Amino acid sequence: MKPTLIFSTTLALGLAASLPAQQSPNTNSVRQVETVQFSPDGQRLVTTTTNGTMRIWDLRSGKPLSNSLPHWGSWRLVSYKYGGATEWSEAPEGQKRLKLITDTHFTWVAYEAASGKVLSMAGGTYTLAGEAYTETIDYAGEGMADYFGKKQSFTIHVEGDELRQSGQLSDGTKIEEKWQRVK
Repeated sequence: MKPTLIFSTTLALGLAASLPAQQSPNTNSVRQVETVQFSPDGQRLVTTTTNGTMRIWDLRSGKPLSNSLPHWGSWRLVSYKYGGATEWSEAPEGQKRLKLITDTHFTWVAYEAASGKVLSMAGGTYTLAGEAYTETIDYAGEGMADYFGKKQSFTIHVEGDELRQSGQLSDGTKIEEKWQRVK
């Protein structure tokens, strides 16, 4: 291991130990810092807590530059209600749907678990204001062409390792989805 890498790792771990524990806004429970990573320019630190919440810190001031961002990460669809359905349906057996959310982009993919064959996918940019979450589809796969370039408006709520997304697609279809954080 190179001395620079050892120093950087030691510094990051030392800084993480000195950062205040992060409080979950939804549960008022305290989460411990689990991972630490420097930004490419070395000016910021990104921490992830034991529940997957990310926060960006300014290294000079030691203060957070962002609020907790519990929606960032990898998610697996668990159940859903589409259209006029009143009962929750489990995610289809033999298929998986994963969603990845970063600070500016999202993507989801539905695929056959056994073969890995992609069944459908879409992604793009999003905005978030409180729990108002709006996706703009910038690329789309099979069955999603009608949504390309259009805004999809939702409400999201994260509680621990569950993300709930509900709203209406641009064609008027109502959706409610429950996603589980992938660790």
